[in-house]
Amino acid sequence: MSQPVPTDPGALALLEQPPVDLVVSDTIPDEPPAEWFGCYADQVDVLVAEPQPDQVEQTHRVMSLLAAASTTQYSQNGWVASADRNALGIRTFAVPGRPDVLVPLRADVAPLLLAFAAWWDQNVEPLVVPGNWGYAYRDIRGASGLSNHASGTAIDLNAPRHPLGAVGTVPAAKRAAIEAKAASLGLRWGGSYSGRKDEMHAEVVVSHARAMQLVAALQATPPAAPPAAGQRTLQQGSSGEDVKVVQRAVGVSADGVFGPKTTSAVKSYQGARGLSADGIVGPKTWAAILAPPPAPAPTSRPTLRRGSKGQAVKDLQARLNARYPAYSKLVADGDFGGKTDGVVREFQRRAGLAVDGVVGAKTWAALGF
Repeated sequence: MSQPVPTDPGALALLEQPPVDLVVSDTIPDEPPAEWFGCYADQVDVLVAEPQPDQVEQTHRVMSLLAAASTTQYSQNGWVASADRNALGIRTFAVPGRPDVLVPLRADVAPLLLAFAAWWDQNVEPLVVPGNWGYAYRDIRGASGLSNHASGTAIDLNAPRHPLGAVGTVPAAKRAAIEAKAASLGLRWGGSYSGRKDEMHAEVVVSHARAMQLVAALQATPPAAPPAAGQRTLQQGSSGEDVKVVQRAVGVSADGVFGPKTTSAVKSYQGARGLSADGIVGPKTWAAILAPPPAPAPTSRPTLRRGSKGQAVKDLQARLNARYPAYSKLVADGDFGGKTDGVVREFQRRAGLAVDGVVGAKTWAALGF
């Protein structure tokens, strides 16, 4: 059902001298043109034609004023916002290729934001955990109005590395590519704001109809082939996407640069699997890295959790230390305490398992028992 144009004085003042072209009508067509910007057809009777970059803040002000006059809440970009996650269809998603990076997002536009996050991980900098944020019902920091996070249509990446308002936290050489990638997905990168910068941030800035077109196109496109792995021998000094594959397997930060920490982790990985621990990733090490994980099988091992004690706990601690020395430095004393619980949870996060700190059949199987 179409709603009347709001009578908020501030909104009307802007409409009298609009910063961008506005389409005002008594009714809204069921399917607005794809180039219309900022809101659903059934939200308000003012739709903003797609603005130029220097007009976006003014456009958002119009939408915020209109939203303020409605009983339904809207975020700054004109999408419905709510404190009720279920009402928005908020779900928690893993970033493609990074099962350890989990972000709550609105389900229908999540593919756009997740595609941007995966691209960032591969082309800007590896995503770190924790530090990647999605849905949060809150106002814009330092301003009035609901944040786009409140509608589940925004994402923050590596937030601790890119503080709100900081400029130059992303290399200048990558800025144009980031802006172009965001635009191709119907998003705007916060580093391109004309006012206060937000280089961790990306948000949906197209209508629902246009977003769904972009999602359909994205899902119809065959996924890019994974980086060619196992085609060359890697060692200290190597760099590239295949180095990231190795780094994720051995449990170090996947920055694509094969340095001393990667060499040490590779040696530990090789030793734990009976391979020559030389720190060089050749055919045999590649075969181990690329081998599919074994299917979970029934295990006679007991379920362990915080407070458990005994030989099974010692076995668990020793295996974690041997295979994942980058983050597991436990004393194998057979006592499942807080430190063991923390390492188990980290392993589960990285392995894409339920992160509950309980070592059951699936966690035992993922550890190779």
